[in-house]
Amino acid sequence: MTHSFKRQQECPLPQEPVTEIIVLGRRITQKLCAKHIFAHRLQKAAEVYGELSGRRRLIVSGGDVGRSGITEAQAGADYLVEEFGIPRADILREEQALDTVSNAVFAKLLLLQSGCQKPIIISSCYHIPRVSFIFSHILGPDFEPTFISAQTGLDNEDYTRHWRSESEKLVEATKFFGRLDTPPGAHESVHEYLLANGHVVEDKVG
Repeated sequence: MTHSFKRQQECPLPQEPVTEIIVLGRRITQKLCAKHIFAHRLQKAAEVYGELSGRRRLIVSGGDVGRSGITEAQAGADYLVEEFGIPRADILREEQALDTVSNAVFAKLLLLQSGCQKPIIISSCYHIPRVSFIFSHILGPDFEPTFISAQTGLDNEDYTRHWRSESEKLVEATKFFGRLDTPPGAHESVHEYLLANGHVVEDKVG
């Protein structure tokens, strides 16, 4: 069912702070359908957007991880507009990230621009433990993120497989920050690493 969201009337200056809703992408190889893991994340993001009042914006984060010719951010933005009626003016595409660490770094750069210190971050339920660890480390103590889980639509076997993979990736994430010796909130060195290594820590999808 298609939902429709009306843009709220523009506020006079000074404007109230914007609430950034960050939804993390997922590898795509073809047009998104409702059963795709990424589509479930986008559905949750649309629900959160609809429940909030005031100025809010959806940031869809993800580059062309699947080498399909379209970024996850573009595919996700189109899906939000076409399926849920989100105004395109309320969607920002972050198209550089190629894994969860770069999701966090490039999202933080956008948050620093907008001034939002209490972002809402959405991903699949199996992904959230690693997402919360990485984003909390990259954002640092000046931010108060809220993490929201989206359903996956996976059966028990596939869900267990994803969960086990995430457990391994969480261990690798802790090792990565240890090797880089980056304190919480100091995203600059991680950003430099990403720029030097093609915006990716390891070529695995989040």
